[in-house]
Parts: sequence; C-alpha cells; structure tokens
Amino acid sequence: MSEKWKKKNGKKKRIFYDSSCSSNSSENEDIETIDNYILITKLINNRNVDIEDIKDICKNEHIEICPYYLSKENIKNADIILLPYICILNENIRNNLKINIKNNIVIFDESQNIIENINSCNSVSISNHHILFCKIILNEYIKKYKNVLNNNNIIMIKQIIVYCNLLLESFTSIQQNLININKYTLLSKLDVLNLNNISNFLNNSMFCRKIKIFTES
Repeated sequence: MSEKWKKKNGKKKRIFYDSSCSSNSSENEDIETIDNYILITKLINNRNVDIEDIKDICKNEHIEICPYYLSKENIKNADIILLPYICILNENIRNNLKINIKNNIVIFDESQNIIENINSCNSVSISNHHILFCKIILNEYIKKYKNVLNNNNIIMIKQIIVYCNLLLESFTSIQQNLININKYTLLSKLDVLNLNNISNFLNNSMFCRKIKIFTES
C-alpha cells in the first residue's frame, strides 16, 4: 500500500490506496491534492472488490465516505453485478439502486425458484399484532410531537391510525380466509379513506424514517 497526503483546512489528511491502480504512480512523485471520493472510486473500479472490502476501506477514520452510497453510485461503472433476486424482480428496489436491465443480460442462478421469488418479493404478510403495535406507536408519536407537527402531518397520521383500526376490525368481521382486494376494501370499509393520499404521504415524506427512529429510541 502507498500513502499520500491531502491538505485540508490547514491539516494534512492521510489517504491509503493501492498504488497499482495507477500506472503513473510513484513513491517519488510530487505530493498532490487527492480527492477522497475520486481516489476510492478509482480503487474499486480497478480491483475486484466486494461490499465488505469497500466497507473496510471506508472504515478508515480519515476517509469520510459511506460505503453503501459509494457502492450504489459506482454500479454504473460495473461490468458484472451480483444481486439477490429481489433487487432485480422488485421494480422499486431496482430503481432505487439505479439498476437498468434494458439492453443488459440478466442471468438467474437456480432459476427454478423465480416464480416463488416473484410472489415473495411482491407480497407482504402482516398480523394483527403488527397493526396494533403500529397504532400504539403512532398514537405515542402524536402525543409527543403534537406541538411541533404541522396540521397536515397530524391529519395524515390520524388517517393512518383510522386505517389501522379498520384493519384490526376486519380480522374479526371478515370470516373468509381468501378474498380479492376489491371485496376486502369494501367489507373492511377502507374505501372511506383516500389511500392514495396516505400512500403519497408515506412515500414522499421522511415520516417512515422518523417513525422508525422514534420506535427504536
């Protein structure tokens, strides 16, 4: 490993990298300013490294780069990407990772499991315990932050609580084990709510992240 020094705010910052990444590298070459991001990007694009290698590189206290976002940003430079099924089959995850399958070759290992994985990654299981817990947390959140939340957020959170109540009631009121979504929406009275508004609120705000942090605190 070679080392170079980067001068920042009057202090020298040491950056480690593999000198084999550059044919012009030399221990005797003049010290130059090196950008952390460009340097590490050059390293991972010229070596066969996995996510654990990148994590170890970015763990250095002198390198203030998040390994996840560094990997995500450099997907576009990769020739071969190894991913779990769900990262390809689920459109939202695929778009979030900026994975473009158009005009690319996709190879599935153990392809006999594709149908099962398609069903799995596009399905969700939820119990009354999950819903009840969600309702309790939302009530606690409003109780704690009601003085700082704006009216729109309070309204949306209360609508989600109503949604939870309707779901909980449906566990006892609907006796059928298998039912199509339209019929379930009518029987559970979920159609009284604007589910698109709730969905937009959850997808386009930071609320899910905030409630997760609140739950874990």
